[in-house]
Parts: sequence; structure tokens; C-alpha cells
Amino acid sequence: MDPAGYEVARLHNLPFKTIVGLSLYWNTGNLYTPYGTTPDGYSYPWAKRGSKTVGKVWEGDIHVEQPFTIKGVKLAAYVDLFNMLNNQFRTVRYTRQCSIYTPSTGACTPDSAFKRPTARQAPRRFQIGFKIEY
Repeated sequence: MDPAGYEVARLHNLPFKTIVGLSLYWNTGNLYTPYGTTPDGYSYPWAKRGSKTVGKVWEGDIHVEQPFTIKGVKLAAYVDLFNMLNNQFRTVRYTRQCSIYTPSTGACTPDSAFKRPTARQAPRRFQIGFKIEY
């Protein structure tokens, strides 16, 4: 199964030159390949490359900007809210299934970290700022 991702982004100009932007994102999940390790330290794929998915990911961002002029200088203040839904889904998993694999016997010493998340989406983040236009 190939991953699918969709994104919708809109930007609107409101009265008083206020700018509002919205971005929504959804993805069926990043692909990964579980790996094993031989006793001499070589890694090998345990399953078909890219055959596993981490899980669905979605998030939304919003941007509000207000331009104004002070003594002929154009300024704009803005506020950004990233990951406004505060989803912190797994984005990466530990992929090594066997900590030690013996090819001659097919014995696998399971790695206790296999399939555990190693990275998550960044939590909600609020950012304010200003810019000078020239």
C-alpha cells in the first residue's frame, strides 16, 4: 500500500487588511521496513521494503497577520499556531526486529524496542512576531 497525503491551504484577506491563513494536512502514514541484525552486525530487511506503516497523521496550522503603518514605515504583526489540534502521533518506529539473528538456525533474539515509537509529531506551538516591509 502506498501512502497517500492530502493538504488544503487557504489564505483570505479580511477587512482592515487582516490576512488569515489556514492549512490542514492528512497522511495515511509513513512507510518503514523492519530489520534484523546478524551476529556479526550486518542488518537485513525482515519484510518487504516499505511494507509497514507507522499510522495516520493529521494536523492543522493557522496564521493571522495585521499590517499597519507608523510614520510611513510599513509593519505587520502576526500570530502563528502550528499543530493547532495538538496531535502528537508516532511518525517513526524502531525497525530492528532481531537484536541477534543466526542465519544457519533461523534463531532470532527479539529486540525489545521493536515497533516502539522513536519520534512523534511536534506538539502545539504558538509563535508571535512582526515584520518590516520595504
